[in-house]
Amino acid sequence: MKHLFSSGEILAHQNEKSIPEGHFIGETLEYQDIDIHTEYICYGSIDGKPCKLVFTLSCDSYENVKFKMMLGILMQTDVFESEWTEYRVEDDV
Repeated sequence: MKHLFSSGEILAHQNEKSIPEGHFIGETLEYQDIDIHTEYICYGSIDGKPCKLVFTLSCDSYENVKFKMMLGILMQTDVFESEWTEYRVEDDV
């Protein structure tokens, strides 16, 4: 399921991240379940070029995200701003 970043998250630039490939701006975050092995997909652009950023969470970040999900207060930036164990950038075709 795709989730939009809220207008407040966008105004606060919480949907943006500087990575070695450039400045990433996310539009939507997609995931099925909150699980330690979940790959989260953020659709957006790097320096204006459309792409998707696929990442997994560290164990500590996963526990925090899982807890917020259980409480019903999970925001997209809770996932996006978490510590990632790995990520990759793919063309958004």
